[in-house]
Amino acid sequence: MRKPTKHSIKAKLDKIVSLKTRALGVCQLCGNSDYSHLETSHIFSRKNLATRWDLKNCLCSCDGCHFWSHQNPLLFADKVKTILGDYEYQNLKSKAVSTKKWTLEEMIELYESLKGIE
Repeated sequence: MRKPTKHSIKAKLDKIVSLKTRALGVCQLCGNSDYSHLETSHIFSRKNLATRWDLKNCLCSCDGCHFWSHQNPLLFADKVKTILGDYEYQNLKSKAVSTKKWTLEEMIELYESLKGIE
């Protein structure tokens, strides 16, 4: 059996975060419950590794709202603040702008902990 790589674990983390987020089963922005149109919207970009796999950084959204969020980032931020509350939003924002370098072991540990979340 091959040892996992950062690349392979990164892909697994992306997938499990998406599955956990979409498991909510309803768009948190408009209420659409058509599962075939549900996606994971990251509040702060996936390029921010400190929050990329943080479930607090993800919203379940329909494809229409996800598109809208990218076209209207300021309105999206306002909507997110109403969902999370300003305090949680500011905490997440601070975490998102911090630098995080993941070790392979940390990534595997996070993946295992996410697998255990119902």
